[in-house]
Amino acid sequence: MVLNFSKAFRNGALALLLAVSGALAAQAEPLIFVHDYGGLRPVARWQNNTFQEVPSRDPALQTLGETLLGTRREFPLFLNGEIQNYFYPRQFYAEGENCTRHGLWTGQIERTLQRPLLALSTDFPGTRRYIGNYPDQRMLKAAVPLAQKAFRRRGLAASALKRYRPRQRTAFTLENGTRYFVAIEAEIMDPQKPCPEASLLLVLEKVGRQYRERLNKYRHNSDGCGTYRFVSSFATGKRVDHLMIQGLANGARWYDIYGLQKDRLVQRFHGGGHNCPLPQVPQVSQDMPPTSTAAEKAPRNERNVPVSE
Repeated sequence: MVLNFSKAFRNGALALLLAVSGALAAQAEPLIFVHDYGGLRPVARWQNNTFQEVPSRDPALQTLGETLLGTRREFPLFLNGEIQNYFYPRQFYAEGENCTRHGLWTGQIERTLQRPLLALSTDFPGTRRYIGNYPDQRMLKAAVPLAQKAFRRRGLAASALKRYRPRQRTAFTLENGTRYFVAIEAEIMDPQKPCPEASLLLVLEKVGRQYRERLNKYRHNSDGCGTYRFVSSFATGKRVDHLMIQGLANGARWYDIYGLQKDRLVQRFHGGGHNCPLPQVPQVSQDMPPTSTAAEKAPRNERNVPVSE
């Protein structure tokens, strides 16, 4: 669902994005961000038609942070080409000591965050506003048994399959609305542990009346907690043909970017990781409430509630 804002509100967003462009001029490489619990983080930069790691001590990040704080205006957050939320930055944190981080902006959001969302610098190439969400209830429903079958193919016991639980489901399009996909995050609960026994992110394409598997991200939590989450589709040109995936394990996060090539999703980037604890700052955000350590390791709160049929 697209949020509607007044003309003045949109003008404020435009003013911020123009300011961000100036802050990034010295760097000359566009940035892609993800907003999740804790704030807005840079994931990758676009350079020479490839995704590359953001230098953790890049001065341009500090410049960008200062610009965002100076404007105190909203930053649009996207899901599949549609604005879902706005982020108001309050403070910027550089790389922490004894941990990995590429910068973090804390602040306030327009409404409670239900999932990670995508953000782009104004100089990032490609279409950013497009009709990419496709909330087809039949596709969302069909993904549930298909994910369960994917777990079964991993050799899980019948008793484990009874603890199967679907979480977030997202139906969307690629190739400018000509190809239809559904992503489902699911898990096998472990009654003896705070973490799921296994977790899965499955991306399926609807081809005629059949569903073809295009991406299968599986994790068996034998010695730690972990899962994968679908973030959004996005474009680097006129074609919408990229996906952002988030990985989580034992307090750390990282990101994978996939590009659609014919009938395959090919990994084009792995990185953007961070494992720093959240800074101790006054709680001014309307973001997701803090969770326990166990819940942070294996998110199963309101961020991952199943889509209602």
